[in-house]
Amino acid sequence: MLIATPTGAQIPIGQVAKISFSNGPAMIRDEDGQLTGYVYIDLNTKDYGGFVKEATHLLRQKLKLPAATPIPGLANMSSRSERKSG
Repeated sequence: MLIATPTGAQIPIGQVAKISFSNGPAMIRDEDGQLTGYVYIDLNTKDYGGFVKEATHLLRQKLKLPAATPIPGLANMSSRSERKSG
C-alpha cells in the first residue's frame, strides 16, 4: 500500500509503519469516552440483586478504584433484577 508524503511522493507504508496482524477484540468499546471491558457470566441463581450487591462489594474492596468509578454492567444488571422481581 502506498501513502503520500508531504512532498507528494508515494512510498510504501512499510517505510513509515510496522504493520502486523494479531488476535484481539473485534472492536474497542467505550462508555462516556472511557475505554471499557465486558465480562459475561452465567449465574446459577435467580437472586440477581443479591449477586449484584455481593459482586459490587467485592469489586470495590479488591480493585481499589477511585471512589467515583462506575461499574456500569453491575448497575445494568441491578436494574434488570429490580424489574424482574418488581
